Amino acid sequence: MTDRRPGGAGHVRGNTRESNCRDSARWTVAERGRARADMGRACPLAQSAADILAGRAAGHRSTATFRSSASRDLTAINLHALMHPATNAELYGRVLCGMEPNTLYI
Repeated sequence: MTDRRPGGAGHVRGNTRESNCRDSARWTVAERGRARADMGRACPLAQSAADILAGRAAGHRSTATFRSSASRDLTAINLHALMHPATNAELYGRVLCGMEPNTLYI
């Protein structure tokens, strides 16, 4: 089994975002834009995984209720502007092109 603790054998070193958090350094606009882009990609993936699980749990009453409520919660998260993939992709594209972000939430 691989050790996943920070500093363990399986831990990946050199992650800028991790070192910034550890050193209490401020993230650059590019790093914040990348984090938003990553979040925008992760939310639809979580949504599709929850939808698959909710569909497979249709015959099991106790787990189906939990999984369908998780799917509904993830749907609500995906509709939020800060989590929306297109908004985050546009923001990251602007940052990569050297343009100013078009939002205060970065």
